[in-house]
Amino acid sequence: MRDKDIKDAFEVVSASDELKQTALSAALKAAKPAKKKPRLMLAVAAVAAVFVLAVGGYGMYMQPSAYISVDVNPSIELALNKANKVVGARAHNRDGENILSSLELEGDYYEDAIDRIMDKEFEAGYLGDDAYVVFAIQSDDPSQEQELMEGTQQCAETHHGNAQTECMSVSAETREEAHHHGMSPGKYQTFLDLQEVDPTVTIEDSHHMSMHDMKSKIDECSQDHEANHEEDDREAEDHEVQGHGTEEHGADDNETHNQGSGHGH
Repeated sequence: MRDKDIKDAFEVVSASDELKQTALSAALKAAKPAKKKPRLMLAVAAVAAVFVLAVGGYGMYMQPSAYISVDVNPSIELALNKANKVVGARAHNRDGENILSSLELEGDYYEDAIDRIMDKEFEAGYLGDDAYVVFAIQSDDPSQEQELMEGTQQCAETHHGNAQTECMSVSAETREEAHHHGMSPGKYQTFLDLQEVDPTVTIEDSHHMSMHDMKSKIDECSQDHEANHEEDDREAEDHEVQGHGTEEHGADDNETHNQGSGHGH
């Protein structure tokens, strides 16, 4: 009967099935010798169950399920749990370390954390008129990723200063590659975009470039490529027109020749 009482009690516990099963097993095991001291053993079982649930619940709370990187020149990455609260923050460069050194973000809702980071960067002079801020979101949960994209976009629209902003989503593979190169996912993805238009830029070069530098370089190279394509198109059109002219001239010569031959007969 006692086993049934313990099982019934666990039905109302709010936790994952796996965690509840672990706690239930511990409680039932602790309650086995209840023949000699039933009250004491049941108390021990209850304490064991609470302990397992508490430890397991804390582990679930601290488990990251999404990441947001914030890049200007300071490069900062936040780890979020399922509730979109910050469970970890790391800097990917010295400027990022300086910003984080005066902030305690763990436990903050992600929008509050982003606002606090942006406030600090504004105070430190990073969000001038020519600043460019990139937010990159990565989550294996599509619904969480979509929610974070929308919320981060709203944060970006209410930031301090006149800096330009961009929100993007990145894959888990891109995030892993970024960390391999000592970069945030947002900056690494921007480097990949830059390398598409300028293959001469190296990963080492990008380490020493701000987001404004990288975005300006992308725009410059893209404009050059567009101008070159337009020039190539004009040259192709000119060649095509010249070709038609040559064909028409040849046709006129043939017609004149045929007319002359007819007169000879």
